[in-house]
Amino acid sequence: MSAEVIAISGVTAGGKTTLVNQLVKEFPSACAFYFDHYEFENAPDMKDILNKPADYFNAYRLDRMMNDLKEAQDKYDYIFLDYPIGYGNKQMGMYIDKVIYIKTPLDITFARYLLRDFANSSGNDILKWAKCYLEEARPLFITHEDIVSKHADYIMDGTLEVEEKIAKIKQLLT
Repeated sequence: MSAEVIAISGVTAGGKTTLVNQLVKEFPSACAFYFDHYEFENAPDMKDILNKPADYFNAYRLDRMMNDLKEAQDKYDYIFLDYPIGYGNKQMGMYIDKVIYIKTPLDITFARYLLRDFANSSGNDILKWAKCYLEEARPLFITHEDIVSKHADYIMDGTLEVEEKIAKIKQLLT
């Protein structure tokens, strides 16, 4: 029997990793793969998402991740992917059974990102990131959200507690 592959998608600091980590604990025969754990050759420039979104998502060469996924297919009932781009990459999209998009308000993702990645940074570094966020990252996140969430099978409220998200996913999958 082949595993059901569930991609948990969303923007940076939207809660994907936290949710995937908990899902693996909650489902007895499950494993996880994390997009951020792979190095991709020729990764596209993030700004390309604004001009050529389809080209941007398909520019990722996901061979290593797909090989790992194929190897795990017959060993588990569920494979959870911490995978921001949902069905956006055609190469990987054909292996995904469901995409759950975590729609987290961007003010929350901004605050989470600061807490996670700037905990020991200077005030000046934080201000630089805030400026970068407003001028560059936020428009990218909005475009990403519009594109990826549009094709998701289920959109989940990112403000829910992890336990509530788990309960909803259990309802979807069982």
